[in-house]
Amino acid sequence: MRSRLCSLTLMLALLGCGSSSEPATEPEPTEPEPTESEPTESEPSDVEVPLPPGSVGALPEEGETEFLLCTLDAPIDGGERPAIGAIDWRSDGVLVLASDGALRALEILRSRDCRLRAHQAFAESGTWVREGLDASTAQLAADHAGHLYFGDGTSVVRFTGDTLPTSPLALRTAQLSAHSGGDFALARVGHTLVRISGDDALNHAPEPLGLRARDLMFASLVGDGTLLIARRGPAELVALDGSAPHPLALPDGLDATFHFARPATSGIALLRTGEHAAIHLLSEDGTYQRTVGVGDSIDFALEFASPVDGPARVTGLSSVHDRVAYLTFEATRDGHREGGIVRISGL
Repeated sequence: MRSRLCSLTLMLALLGCGSSSEPATEPEPTEPEPTESEPTESEPSDVEVPLPPGSVGALPEEGETEFLLCTLDAPIDGGERPAIGAIDWRSDGVLVLASDGALRALEILRSRDCRLRAHQAFAESGTWVREGLDASTAQLAADHAGHLYFGDGTSVVRFTGDTLPTSPLALRTAQLSAHSGGDFALARVGHTLVRISGDDALNHAPEPLGLRARDLMFASLVGDGTLLIARRGPAELVALDGSAPHPLALPDGLDATFHFARPATSGIALLRTGEHAAIHLLSEDGTYQRTVGVGDSIDFALEFASPVDGPARVTGLSSVHDRVAYLTFEATRDGHREGGIVRISGL
């Protein structure tokens, strides 16, 4: 994680030689005619090309999952504070993540491994400084219309591409999710749900889920018209107006604890953060499919790549595009909390 991205381009010049097979008298020495070689444009290095969402090469077989530790062009070091938190994937293929005191935007580069570099067009050289931002409480939600919503627990702003955000909307959000069409975002504020919308300026209004919404403990859009919510009981799927509640079909004995819910290619991905983190994959109707032990996989990869002081803690999950998503994690080395990113394929 303390590595810097390096690329080496090797250029080979091939010289062609010709000979005549006819016996002949000794040729008179001649002066070679000077030739001018026209400059040729070299192809750009593969690792210098940003990728659109999902363009990460071959995917694993259905039902299989692959992990890859990503290489960053600059370390994410929080010192004694949380180093890294929420992450999401903009519709143009740029990753945005919350780190200690700042939002960072990263481009995904074309290579056989996972290489990320600062997206220079975003804010100041890829970083939007937010003094006092606690990475562990920040929320991010991207839609398919180019919007990125950001909440820091006291206010919400919206970015459109790399432009400066809207004026802050004073709202003490605990969770954010965005409608894919770009029409609105939903936020859990305490135990209630509100809708955030607007063009030049954001506004909010209560989202009518009925009186039981006062007991809301978790709420996230997992489809254009479907919410995954948890009141003071088991999680369930409901329509946006709170109708047609449908409980999740999870097997007995499964640790169904989760902190993030994202739409996945085959349905829904639920992430349990912290040490020994896991992703539960469900179908669109909430039927359990399989569990992926992401925390243990990251620990296994770190043992070979960059040993740390103890188990890594998963902190965030991006949206899923074409079975691919990005996880953020934090590990401690010599008393410093460092952030890292993993690409997970096969969701």
